Amino acid sequence: MNTVLNPGHADRPVVQTTVGDRVVIRKRYRNVDDAMRVHAAMTALWHSPFGATRRPPGLAEPLSLEADAATVDTAFLVGEAGHRGVPDGAAPHDTARIALLLSDLHASAVDVPLVRNARRVLASMRRTLGEDHPLAAAAADRQPGDEVMVPSHGDFTPRNVWITADGPVLIDLDRVQLAGAGRDLGHYAAWCWTRRMLAVPDATDGWTAGDLLDEHYRRTRPEASLELDTSRAFHRAAGLVRCWASVSRRHPADTAAALLAEATRLLAAPPR
Repeated sequence: MNTVLNPGHADRPVVQTTVGDRVVIRKRYRNVDDAMRVHAAMTALWHSPFGATRRPPGLAEPLSLEADAATVDTAFLVGEAGHRGVPDGAAPHDTARIALLLSDLHASAVDVPLVRNARRVLASMRRTLGEDHPLAAAAADRQPGDEVMVPSHGDFTPRNVWITADGPVLIDLDRVQLAGAGRDLGHYAAWCWTRRMLAVPDATDGWTAGDLLDEHYRRTRPEASLELDTSRAFHRAAGLVRCWASVSRRHPADTAAALLAEATRLLAAPPR
């Protein structure tokens, strides 16, 4: 029996199905090149210290690629997304182990073809906002210098962390890329801030979940602390712009504007 897990995306369905006596997750991609790229990255991660030898493995085991259908099968994992059962914007209960999971991904030393350095992050912000948007100019002024490029998730949020009985595991690795560590941390924090703002517009604790992840992450990779200090405002603001692009399509303009206002505030604040 097939169960579609993302009914709102008919062009790229994610289906729970069976192959023989094994339950698998089958995901279709836009084209065969995307499917091959994601499968190659997941396979490399599976054979790295982040994969099969880790306890638990940092990702679901990649099983097969069907080039003609542009689909990738991965092992089915019993669990739930990290944001389930917690208040909107709040930190998942297992934040310390989620931080370790992210740290282990960043330390895996896997080479992937996509690169998302700060210059490319800024270019994406300009495409989203417009070249002349004052927020893009403010982000350019706070763009970090050289960052250590590490394998990063690319869409790291609590919903893409699967909480199993053995511990957290990453899912939806479609955007695995080389980036500074602050990109994953910043997007996670911005996503949690956005969910909190949408649930409680006047909340003042929106950054609590991101701050907690940052705190635990620095304990596992203290050598990254200086880089994270210098890139924190930039990557959190970039994360808010990504969230704004989605929120602005589904919410009133003044609600969406709150994200850009917060990004502006972050970039205007003095460095930590």
